[in-house]
Amino acid sequence: MIRFELQRKFSIQFSQKNLNEEDDGLDIPNYIINQDIYQQVKDHMEKQAHMQHDFWKEFLSGKSNMLNLMNISLKVRNQKKIIKKLWNNLLRSRPATFLSPLIVYGTYSSLINNDPVEGDKCMEQSQEDAKRLRRYFKMDELNNQTIFSDKTVKLTYKGGKFPLEWKPWKNLRD
Repeated sequence: MIRFELQRKFSIQFSQKNLNEEDDGLDIPNYIINQDIYQQVKDHMEKQAHMQHDFWKEFLSGKSNMLNLMNISLKVRNQKKIIKKLWNNLLRSRPATFLSPLIVYGTYSSLINNDPVEGDKCMEQSQEDAKRLRRYFKMDELNNQTIFSDKTVKLTYKGGKFPLEWKPWKNLRD
């Protein structure tokens, strides 16, 4: 049962929703591409944070070398460009239901890039998308009302390849 519920949740969360709110199904290649780009964005954000930490560590050491500081700042600038390029690619291919990149990029913009305007913009977009998609996420919740509902179906597989039979779950609490 848990496997089917996870598959259903996976399908709902990462399916493409078109403008008419119709479900086009699970787009696995797009899911893999988005996850890959999202991971690259997070990895580059982490590298930039480490570089900025190294910059401030060098600057506050009392024996700061201006050449080292300049090299680190150039590396940070290049990281920002890489992250922005990856972020734009992710924005073009990201389904509306994939909200976590907006939260991560908003946090990154506010705290690491010191750009609270861009950070707030991403956070607000995430909240708007979450409000719009609330009904899709709510219908997928596992709670006593949904799991013990008369509409819940148990699939049972017996024997060889066929038949696959289904039975409504009655007396699940027993």
